[in-house]
Amino acid sequence: MCTTKKLINLLAMISVILVLSSCTAGGGGDGVIHDGRGIAVSAKPPLARIVSTAPNLTTIMVSIGQGQRLAGISDLCPQPDPVAGRDR
Repeated sequence: MCTTKKLINLLAMISVILVLSSCTAGGGGDGVIHDGRGIAVSAKPPLARIVSTAPNLTTIMVSIGQGQRLAGISDLCPQPDPVAGRDR
């Protein structure tokens, strides 16, 4: 049982790392990101604050020690101690 849980945690961490590593500022690093609607949004890297819109992502971020980077969480997220008091 413990081995299965460790394997699931490892796969979750690898998934988060792959997703976060694919996040880049488009346009050659000029700080302009185009959202899903094609609207340009200015942002200066490194982007260090994260808003989690799904409870499973909140849990993964906390489990890999990145709970302090969460700027906000969804109303559906349980409040684990590291993210207590975050905006919803």
